Amino acid sequence: MDYKDFGVIGLAVIGGSVGGSVGGFGGFVGGVFAGSAVGAKWAHESDSVRALRQRVAELEADQPEN
Repeated sequence: MDYKDFGVIGLAVIGGSVGGSVGGFGGFVGGVFAGSAVGAKWAHESDSVRALRQRVAELEADQPEN
């Protein structure tokens, strides 16, 4: 587990509490799903950006100096 997993859990908890206060149990369930979906999307995007930056750095390191 890394910090992004805790971010996903935190967003699920926040979404559940907001949804529960607005729509009862159904809102709670929907809020948990929505919060975890947003968190998972954020975690995936940040991993993709990190991998892309590492790949660009590798390619730049392989370029000969002019």
